[in-house]
Amino acid sequence: MQEGIQLPTIVVVGDQSSGKSSVLEPQGAKPSKRLRKRKRISNSPLTLIVKKKGVPDLTMVDLPGITWDVAAVDKTGQRTLAVVTKADRSPEGLLEKVTADDVNIGLGYVCVRNRIGDETYEEAREEEAKLFETNPQLSAINKSMVGIPVLAEKLVKIQATIIVKCLPEIVRKINDKLSANIEDLNKLPKHLNSVAEAMTTFMHILGSAKESLRKIILQGQFDEYPDSAEMHCTARLAEMFNNTLLICNLKSMSTMIPKKNFLLDEMKVLEETKSIGLPRFLPRAAFLTLLQQKVTDVSMIPFEFVDKIWSYLGDVVVSVWLRHCDNYPQLLSCTRRAVKNLIDKKQQQSIEWVKDMVEMEKLTDYTCNPEYMASCNKLMSRQDEFIKIVNGLETSSDIQIDGFGLINVVICTARAVWLMLSM
Repeated sequence: MQEGIQLPTIVVVGDQSSGKSSVLEPQGAKPSKRLRKRKRISNSPLTLIVKKKGVPDLTMVDLPGITWDVAAVDKTGQRTLAVVTKADRSPEGLLEKVTADDVNIGLGYVCVRNRIGDETYEEAREEEAKLFETNPQLSAINKSMVGIPVLAEKLVKIQATIIVKCLPEIVRKINDKLSANIEDLNKLPKHLNSVAEAMTTFMHILGSAKESLRKIILQGQFDEYPDSAEMHCTARLAEMFNNTLLICNLKSMSTMIPKKNFLLDEMKVLEETKSIGLPRFLPRAAFLTLLQQKVTDVSMIPFEFVDKIWSYLGDVVVSVWLRHCDNYPQLLSCTRRAVKNLIDKKQQQSIEWVKDMVEMEKLTDYTCNPEYMASCNKLMSRQDEFIKIVNGLETSSDIQIDGFGLINVVICTARAVWLMLSM
């Protein structure tokens, strides 16, 4: 992964130990220590700036051993500068070689003398200047083609020219990098200097979280969480409701499975609730007793539904809150507890409300369900056939009743007839 903006680079190639690495870097010089020996982690960033007057600003990469196939990377030679190192060792015929340009070097030649032994950089430059002034063969070479200072100046100009050509692209990369860094910086939490600033920030987070919850829970908008199905609240709540309704219906139907003691429970209730009164009038107590049994059979389903709903909503609220206060981790523990306490409180209120509804259903002997009369009329349409079977007027003892299936009618007493006539 590259860091920063990559500038055009000068690549140094050549045979190993040819002296290329030490042309501009005086290796071997004794370093001067300026830092303390004790090591520790500092809270303040340390910036080390190295400066020296007259040192060229160059970016170079050392690639040893790559010399013989220059045409493969620079066919015209316009990007190649040849450096003749260790010119003091073989000065004979060097003038003819650098002036003939048999290998088509577009940027020309520069002859240099490398540092020898323990020479300092300054001493090496003095010896180099004397060499190209006094040596009979080397002194004939044009002064614009000899010496480390000349090489450094040429390289600086070459790199500057390349940078100018690439400047628009470099500026674009800098702007892109700047925009990305500014965006990352804006995501960082601001430094809070007072209680008022902290309260303002907290209220802003609270308002943003509230707006997100309003969108995903009430309005069904999930643009903030397009790829998280669990955060599509309206759809998940509808699924939970439909599944609970299905469970409730299956539970109710399971109590209507045909059995041998068909209507015996109802007859027993009528027997226990009978009183002095007009004939063929169903006692209200009998209806309430049967109703309470039906309600009791399904009474736990709404409580389970409430637990499931509030558990899901609690997870949603926590997820939204964590997303909005991610930059302030110090808020997470206390606000998570506050959210849990609030969810528990609302869940308990819902449980009390459902409990009141269930108890109200046990005491109320009427319904607003439009399907009630339709179901009742469909059931009563088989009354005559049922009575005939009870009285032994039919050869078959089976009867098909919607909602109950095929019923085998056992010889019933007059109480069964009275029950059907009273319904």
